[in-house]
Amino acid sequence: MFFAPILVTIFIIKELSFGVIMSWLIGWLVSGYFIRLYLWNKYGEEVFIIQQNKLETYYNYKFFKDNVRLYNYTKIDTLFFDGEKSFFTNKFKKKDNFPSTSHDQLSSIGFLVDDNVIRSQNKIPISEIIEIANCIMNLIN
Repeated sequence: MFFAPILVTIFIIKELSFGVIMSWLIGWLVSGYFIRLYLWNKYGEEVFIIQQNKLETYYNYKFFKDNVRLYNYTKIDTLFFDGEKSFFTNKFKKKDNFPSTSHDQLSSIGFLVDDNVIRSQNKIPISEIIEIANCIMNLIN
């Protein structure tokens, strides 16, 4: 699909019309989308890098990064979500305090950076989110 526009252009180089140019552009855009989708499904990962007073997040496609964002913070908290409801992980370090959801239920991880909520698109078990939160608290303190 990616090389089809090149081959079509080579075969009809003598007669470039508006339709050929539009077909070529649409072919490149569609094939670019499919290549990006393939790379995400094959190598894609959502990356959160937490350092002292900085949070960097981006999507890694192995060959390029997309949606790179950098946040400076004075306070950071880790969240998990049950539907649209968010919970702070520091309240649930013990399984006794856990809400009605299962400890192994999948949830997206979130970070409350000052007043901004940064939420992951991928889901992981809540028990792992709590372990990540403990590691972050040990890093910060």
